[in-house]
Amino acid sequence: KKNFVWLGRIPRVTILDPEHVKEVLTYYNTFQKHFAAQNPLCKLLITGLGALEGDKYHKHKKIISPALHLEKLKGMVSAFDAVYSDLIVKLKKMTESTGSVELDVFPLFETVTSDVISRTAYGSSYTEGKNIFALLKEIRDLTVVLQLRPNIPYSQYV
Repeated sequence: KKNFVWLGRIPRVTILDPEHVKEVLTYYNTFQKHFAAQNPLCKLLITGLGALEGDKYHKHKKIISPALHLEKLKGMVSAFDAVYSDLIVKLKKMTESTGSVELDVFPLFETVTSDVISRTAYGSSYTEGKNIFALLKEIRDLTVVLQLRPNIPYSQYV
């Protein structure tokens, strides 16, 4: 449930235990990052709650907190139901002839997750906004590649 990895000169800690995650998010002043993103593209693209610290983190957490309350999430149940009902129908069609099928679930879950986000946030299905999600995925992949490149000081001037 805990993982510690060095990516070059940058230490990364991954926490999966919900109680530890809650503690880190609650006591934001205690668990501050002591580094900043060096890559200019990463600085531009990684602007979410995880990239913020101190008062900025607290302010943004307060803003998004109401969106994650149970009452708001209950309103999204119909979107979840529609997406997962479609998924079940799709899987049943795939298994009709043989009774079983081998498939890679990662792209399937990626599509289902994108569809849920699209329906709850924008009121339209994933297929309608597929191009936008493809561009976002490409940006994500390029950012990961750039983040893994070694950061040599002043190399951008060479």
